[in-house]
Amino acid sequence: MSRIPENSVREFIKIQKDLPQTLKFYGLSGSYVARESGISITSFHRKMKNTAFTGVELERIIKVINK
Repeated sequence: MSRIPENSVREFIKIQKDLPQTLKFYGLSGSYVARESGISITSFHRKMKNTAFTGVELERIIKVINK
């Protein structure tokens, strides 16, 4: 089995930390992204504040941003 690249984990964390600025850059509200990604608005804001999104949630968020 090959080793897990550490830079993948760092990128995952960076995407979460940069999420508020990314949404602002694209002119998207957290509420809109939450609704479109199927995450409750309160959970979305809490998880964004605590950088606590799962991989699946972050993937759905990225799909909404990249529409």
